[in-house]
Amino acid sequence: MSQQSHPELQRLLDLLGDRATGNLAEQDSAELDALLSRVPPITDEQGRPVTEDTLDQALGSLVASWSKADDAPLPANLRSTLLARGATIVASKGASGGSSGSGSSNSPWRLWSGWLVAAAAIAIAAIGWLRPATPPAPPVLTLAQQADALLKNEPDTAVIPWKPQTDPVSAGVSGEVVWNTRLQKGFLRFKGLRQNDPTVEQYQLWMVDATRDKNFPVDGGVFNASGTGEVIIPMNPKLLVRDPAVIAVTIEKPGGVVVTGHERVIVVAPVKG
Repeated sequence: MSQQSHPELQRLLDLLGDRATGNLAEQDSAELDALLSRVPPITDEQGRPVTEDTLDQALGSLVASWSKADDAPLPANLRSTLLARGATIVASKGASGGSSGSGSSNSPWRLWSGWLVAAAAIAIAAIGWLRPATPPAPPVLTLAQQADALLKNEPDTAVIPWKPQTDPVSAGVSGEVVWNTRLQKGFLRFKGLRQNDPTVEQYQLWMVDATRDKNFPVDGGVFNASGTGEVIIPMNPKLLVRDPAVIAVTIEKPGGVVVTGHERVIVVAPVKG
């Protein structure tokens, strides 16, 4: 990614380079502060804030921070920009007649170390500046919350109460179907549904479609019940249900059946009539 496409980052490079080498003009200080306020906080490997007084630790943090963030080396164009900027500053300082003694503020070593310190800080900040922030993962909704959201957000969602049938398992069962034909999405809600043994029998959902033969309802999948509290099951019709007329639950053998014999119908929800 080219720095030319990010003029603010290029300006930040310039100003931090000037500050690291003692060339920052007084009138540019406010601009530098404003630019720095827009990048993520610079921290060391222990997560401690890196201040102007502790920037000598930033170079070591550069490698670790970039590796953790992207599992890749510092982009070549950013590295070359930093080094080229540093070389320019060192050359200009040398040409201006600065002392080369190890104690001089303008010695090549001090100039390079100052620039590399600033470059490390810039690069760490640029990780967050150039890369789009990862959005937080959406919260994982419970089935109850998903059913409530379907009702709240989709006005064409239907709610049809269950009607218990004559099978002994039907006694005390209540609840409703929450279904949206347009989205082909819905939920079964039960209270008082007896716990089943999946190795012996399972509950199976059926949806009678008015546009199909009523003797061959659409299979909505098998499910189990825990026998405690409210049971909520997502609906999973195997075929498109264009015009639901009746929704029903039967008890079938493990794994369900292709066509139900209607021997053990537990509850029905008449969508029409």
